[in-house]
Amino acid sequence: MEKETCIQNSAVFICFAVSIAFFGMYYEFCGAAGTAVLSLILILQRNRRTVFRLSLGAALYLLFLLCYVLSVFVAVDSGMAFAGIGKILWILPFLLLYQQQDRENRDLFFRGIPWIGVVLALFGLAGYFVPAI
Repeated sequence: MEKETCIQNSAVFICFAVSIAFFGMYYEFCGAAGTAVLSLILILQRNRRTVFRLSLGAALYLLFLLCYVLSVFVAVDSGMAFAGIGKILWILPFLLLYQQQDRENRDLFFRGIPWIGVVLALFGLAGYFVPAI
């Protein structure tokens, strides 16, 4: 069971690292892909008890999501407003997955952010020397 948990935690971290490089999850298709992958990981973890801790950050995100959904009804372009929900919807399964981690794995996420930045900077540097990248 410990090995399975380690693999699932690694999958969540890899999704986190890839999401930063995936256009920063700005575009709607990126958000939809991220939501699908993170929801799949969340479903695969169904054997564990799901815990949702309502912290200030989680409450603010849920309020933000509610305002985003309500904006669909008053927006000039309701279709694009509805598609825009996909931009931020991926945060909900990520938040749920993040809250399922123990403190050590949550700290691993934050310690990994500078390393992700280093890797992205190296890719950018390679793009400077090799224009085809």
